[in-house]
Amino acid sequence: SPFFSWLSLFLSGGQVHHFSLRLVSVFALIGIGLISFFSAKRFGGVKSAWPALAFSLTSVAVVNMSTRAEEGLLTAFFMACAWLTWYSISRKSKRWFRAWFWGIFFTSLAASINGPHMYLFFYLPTLFMTRPTDVRKRLVMLPHLSAVSFNVLIIIAVQYLLTHFASSRDLAFTFFSTDVTPFQRPDSPFEDGYIKESLKFAFNSLSYYLPWTFIAWTGFCEAYRLVEKTSDAGPEVFRFMRKVTCVLFFAFMFYPETNAYSLLPLIYPLSVMAALHYPIYARRYGKFVNNIVRILIVTNFIALAAIAIFIYPLLNEQHNNYQTLHLNSALYLIIAGIIVSILCFFKMFKRQALWYKISFTVILIYFSVDSARHMRMDEFEYSKQQTAELIESSINDPSKLVYNFS
Repeated sequence: SPFFSWLSLFLSGGQVHHFSLRLVSVFALIGIGLISFFSAKRFGGVKSAWPALAFSLTSVAVVNMSTRAEEGLLTAFFMACAWLTWYSISRKSKRWFRAWFWGIFFTSLAASINGPHMYLFFYLPTLFMTRPTDVRKRLVMLPHLSAVSFNVLIIIAVQYLLTHFASSRDLAFTFFSTDVTPFQRPDSPFEDGYIKESLKFAFNSLSYYLPWTFIAWTGFCEAYRLVEKTSDAGPEVFRFMRKVTCVLFFAFMFYPETNAYSLLPLIYPLSVMAALHYPIYARRYGKFVNNIVRILIVTNFIALAAIAIFIYPLLNEQHNNYQTLHLNSALYLIIAGIIVSILCFFKMFKRQALWYKISFTVILIYFSVDSARHMRMDEFEYSKQQTAELIESSINDPSKLVYNFS
């Protein structure tokens, strides 16, 4: 489907650039953060809204995907819209046709970007939803069937109109994406056995949501169910998000050769659920987590200082433009990291909320790791553009060598 490419071109103003190609992921991430913020505010008040924003914007997977020109975050944004609209309309106003229509509509947008399997994200959890309403019975009722029919008609109309305007058969429009990059790459070759690969997938999934994995578990703990019963939204919203998370997690965990990034849409329910439990978590474990944060900040400050020592001799060496660009990036990250680390020792930072401190600690660790990555000068001898030009010249002139394998 060309939707992702069209959106990238639109946001770049018609001028494709390596930064503009990533704007779609950045805006999708902002959208996920805003949806998480307002959802948590609606279900748990302001005290949960800001943590939800931080949780959805600063996990390892989100930071990695926001710097790539890939479809993962845009898909996660549309699935967040699908789940939120379906739950809100069906539970609040009981207008099931409208709930099914908008849920399927946003899921169709996600499917147009990342493939028809996105319908699995929407429908599979509904098969396990029995409280307070058995949703399975509603799948064969008129509101659902009508909503499906209308969405099918929309897809057919879009398919026909855009295919009709195609200049050739090769450029014919295809609504559903068949070129799916992040979800079809397995984490590792399926060689070590079914159980071992499933456990690897589970470990990768938990590590991708760090550091908030250490808070997200509260949504699945019996000791925190009292918070759910006294919540303004009631326990239904927690049951809904738990079902979505658990069903999809185990479905992909036990499906061979899947990638943990396929669970990126779960950023929304996990962030909201963790934020709603955050106030009581902060009261119970705040002192312990604060001590861990202090240790990490000090350790990271020492690491930044060590990286600064290693970068000094590199500044006096000769480098090409591409290497100089990466070296300057590393230098800026080191300076920013050291300044922010020093600010963390002031009383102003110590008075901030726990989620705020953890978020800044994550940013500091990112500064140190990314600065070290930019210092690998031997890997930046040629830029991607230079490599492409060399390959092109070698095609025109076979006598020119691009790689020497001897």
